Amino acid sequence: MSQSSAQYHAFIREVLEYQKVWTIKDDQGFPSFTNNNGETAMPFWSLKTRAEKI
Repeated sequence: MSQSSAQYHAFIREVLEYQKVWTIKDDQGFPSFTNNNGETAMPFWSLKTRAEKI
């Protein structure tokens, strides 16, 4: 299993267990990224401690 696959499965398992996701926000709003296809993504974490590290 690749590292990204392991992280994905851990994310899903923790979200199902705790029924929460976490993100970050500052005065300018929520961070996002738009790729070359125009698709926008926002970062989410399955644990508060992981979001706080950012």
